[in-house]
This record gives sequence, C-alpha cells and structure tokens, in this order.
Amino acid sequence: MNYALNLENRFDFVETATQLLEQSGYELRINPFMSQWATAAGNFTGKKVLHPEFNPKLIDLNPANSFWLELIRGETVASFAMRDLGAESLCDRISDYTLWGGGSGSIQVENQDLLPIGNLTLEGACWIHPAHRGLGLPWILPRMARALALERAWAPAAFVGYIVNRPLSEGKQLALEKDGCERLFKITDSFHYPFLPVQPLYLTVSERDYVIDQLFISTRRLRVYADQKVGRDFVAFIREGQNKPVETGRRAVGGMFDALVGGAAKISGRRPIDDHGFAKNRVVEIGR
Repeated sequence: MNYALNLENRFDFVETATQLLEQSGYELRINPFMSQWATAAGNFTGKKVLHPEFNPKLIDLNPANSFWLELIRGETVASFAMRDLGAESLCDRISDYTLWGGGSGSIQVENQDLLPIGNLTLEGACWIHPAHRGLGLPWILPRMARALALERAWAPAAFVGYIVNRPLSEGKQLALEKDGCERLFKITDSFHYPFLPVQPLYLTVSERDYVIDQLFISTRRLRVYADQKVGRDFVAFIREGQNKPVETGRRAVGGMFDALVGGAAKISGRRPIDDHGFAKNRVVEIGR
C-alpha cells in the first residue's frame, strides 16, 4: 500500500462518517466558538464538571486555536473538543496547571520521557447524552475531530488528552478502545481537578503517524458499513476487527480498536481555507 494514499484519504473519514450520522438522524456541526460549548455544556445531562481546559473564561480560546463538534438530534446530544497547544513544553503546562488555566500548587510529573514533543493538539470534553450511549458515537467523534484538526494549520505531531476520576482499567477501555488513542500512561497520583478529590492523572497520546495510518483503516471499515445506521449493530461491527492485524503499508497493527483509529494529516494546501481554518465546501455546517 502506498503511504501517500493514506494521506490522500485523510478527508474521506469525515465525509463517510458524516454520511453515516446523517443516515442515523443526526446533524453534525463544527462550532469554532468555545463560548457556545461552555453554555451548552452547563446544561449537559449528567455533566458535573465543566472542563477548564476548554473554558474560554480561563483559556484564551478563539476560532483560530479551538473548535468543538456538536452532534444534534432535536437537541445537542454529544460533543467533542479540540485545542491547539503549539510547541510549548507539555510538561511545564501540566506541572503548573496552565493546561487547565492555572491552579494552586504544582504537579510532580512522572514518566516525562514518554511525553510527546513538538506541536500538540489537546482533545477531550467528550460527552454523550445517556439516551445516545452504546451506539458507537465515541468511536466516531474523536476520529472525526482529529481529521478536522489536521486540516488546520496546527500541524500537530501528536494528539494528547487526559483521564481522571476513573480506575485505570476503565480509563484504558475508554481511551484505547472507544476513543482510539494510541497509548495511555500515568502522569501523577496527586492531581487536584476542580471540585474533585486529589487523584491519579493519566495522559493519552496518539502520534501523527499512528493517526494517519488508522484513518485509512477506519474509512475502509465505514465503507463496508455503508447505507446503515449507528447502533448496537454498528458497535458489534467495529468489534469484529478484534485480534485481526491490518497491514497499513508501513507497519502492521492489530487489535479491535487499535486497528480502527481514525485521523488525518496536515492539509496539503490544495483546498481553499475559510476564516476559521477549515476547508471550504465541507458536508458539515460551521457554527450556528
């Protein structure tokens, strides 16, 4: 397989996944205004804490450095956010809480040798309405957000996220299986998240090359599922790939969700860019 073909197919996941969502009765919007996310998230069912790392009252967020996916079915039923971190030290951002807009005290960061370097993109704020869980949406939204982020001028070397307030086994299932992250490791045992007790903090990392390879694989899987809908059958379908290694052209990858991670590459410049940094003529709607 020609590696360049993986890059050429980086837009296909967004288009194929959008079609699947539309067939399932959902409307997807790419919203560049995090203030609207903060307003909506304040009313999300079951949401107890507003993610400070995406709160425009704490972080300087604007359409050039952040966006969120808003999935609608009569009302907002799911969200996922992205934020450009640039090339500043991730270790420093974590240790002094600036990743979350600042805080009291500091963090002694463990496993510093595992931290990615270069331009990074922060992903997170994933929320699914309870009535729409178990349908496969957490498999689609993170991959779509990574593909869209890599159309921007951010040029991330890796995507990073974090998990708190969960047992490690549950965190691995969420990050590695559902969200499709490449790896997860502990950063500290003494993270003080707002309104929560001191607890362990785990970092998720998905390197650019990994994301690019898996976009191709994810798109191929979705095409097999064409003309159908998300739901229990879709969840069973994406689980069929468990323990089946897939050749990407540069390396073999295996495992159910390890082989089904989506992503994209930096846009080549062949498409015009609008004011918010996204390619024009997309299927999805920008803002509202």
